[in-house]
Amino acid sequence: MSWDADLECACCKSSLHEQNYTHNTNRMVNEALATAGYVLTDSWWTHLHGKSGPEGAIMIRDALEVMAADRPRFLAMNPDNGWGDFDRLFDVLTRMCEAVPEHPTVWRGQG
Repeated sequence: MSWDADLECACCKSSLHEQNYTHNTNRMVNEALATAGYVLTDSWWTHLHGKSGPEGAIMIRDALEVMAADRPRFLAMNPDNGWGDFDRLFDVLTRMCEAVPEHPTVWRGQG
């Protein structure tokens, strides 16, 4: 199973960027955000849902900074079943940040 994130134009609701990835790596993002000081009541992608594009990008960048600073910790969380891995997740999250344009957008997440 995977989560899906869609970056929509806030005005016309058209999709500007669609991304998904396996739930097997949610622990990495959840722990990175907790280390960065976020209090999560559910998985990270549920907290992304409804945020503006820039707000979501800040949250994702905060996770990326923690993950980059402690790469061995997060590599150790690679799923045993081989579905998903740190490097691919890092790339996915980076692309999500890069997709945020200057005009108003909103993230829609589901899983």
